[in-house]
Amino acid sequence: MSVAMPAVKAEIRFTAGASSTGFELGTALLGYSTLGAAATWTDVSTDLRSFTTNRGKQRQLDEYNSGTASLVLDNRDRDFDPLNTSSPYYSGGSTQVKPGRWIRLYATHPVTAVEYQIYQGVIREWQFGYEFPNEAIAKPIAADFLRDLNNADVTFTGTSALSGAVVGEILNEANIIPRDLDTGQETFQAVTFNGTNALAALQIASRSEGGALSAVYANTANQIVFEDRESLTTNARSNTSQATFGTAALPIDEVEISYSSDLIKNQVSLTRIGGTVQTQTDTDSIDDYGIRSFTQTGYYNNTDGNVSSIAQSYIDSFADATLRVTKITLKPRMNAALMTEALSRQIRDRITVSYEPPPGGTVVTQEMFISGVSHRAHAEEWETIFTLESTTGRSPYWSLGTSELGSSTTLGF
Repeated sequence: MSVAMPAVKAEIRFTAGASSTGFELGTALLGYSTLGAAATWTDVSTDLRSFTTNRGKQRQLDEYNSGTASLVLDNRDRDFDPLNTSSPYYSGGSTQVKPGRWIRLYATHPVTAVEYQIYQGVIREWQFGYEFPNEAIAKPIAADFLRDLNNADVTFTGTSALSGAVVGEILNEANIIPRDLDTGQETFQAVTFNGTNALAALQIASRSEGGALSAVYANTANQIVFEDRESLTTNARSNTSQATFGTAALPIDEVEISYSSDLIKNQVSLTRIGGTVQTQTDTDSIDDYGIRSFTQTGYYNNTDGNVSSIAQSYIDSFADATLRVTKITLKPRMNAALMTEALSRQIRDRITVSYEPPPGGTVVTQEMFISGVSHRAHAEEWETIFTLESTTGRSPYWSLGTSELGSSTTLGF
């Protein structure tokens, strides 16, 4: 049975700039956060006409992109016009309608009444549209803190510590406070950063922890998340399918499938700072596809051995072409259960997709990781898109006494 549209709440923090986090218990960092109460959020939902959000990445070997949001607000009363001195957001002789203000979106499930945060970021631009004589809109365009990290350089010498601590040091130097960091499994050497792009430094830290097994991204609350190389195996939402979509399950509106050699890597060469090149190859893959090289340098690891293990993890994941589902499009208003999944699923969640190739035949079933989430809402229409990536070679990993090495799993490190 179809359900109503979710109630969407849009809020903007007009009274503080992007760098002001406030000091709130459990969310701030002593010595970096501003002492005092957090700024007030203003509800602008009554003016919201539509919105689009995009988070994650589009391709498995890509890095996670900055999550973005675009809102269309009714501006016929000129509340969001920075030149309108009568606007409720004009104070002390200046406008509060500025780039650099935080923005967030919530959606309340129309049946269960559970509220989900679906986006938080910083407004980077305001666009305005007019259709004379009576129509006016304002469009705040937002991006999350990955954008700020990409615009920041860091200069400091880090400590020799577990990966999570080093990620935290980079965030401190870039003055990005909101975070959710795993402790990490890999001990890094003390790395000197000299005018290094902060986002690039974090991405190398993630790869040094576990290649494609670990990740750095921003969540829906605009926290920088670091997940270590064991997270896909130890986190319940990643090691066990959370929902099944498709044939005889939650309905899919569209499915995209890929069978390509674009991602194949069969000669992987990685080098740590001060180390020697560590190369892993797959001869069967080379025979099938020719040499497909993947080379990276500057890893933070202490030992060449673990760099070699990371190189092998790339081979495990990318040595062969597989036919796989890369994207599914949902129309969540079709039923309440589908709406729950559309609003609640997060990056790195494991899901199952099944489909019956037309005109019929054996149902294809695959487990995938969500690597991107997009929402589009306008009038009475809501669409959610999950971008997906393969679980091949990535999870679960073998541990003593729990699985059969070489059969059900891959050896971890």
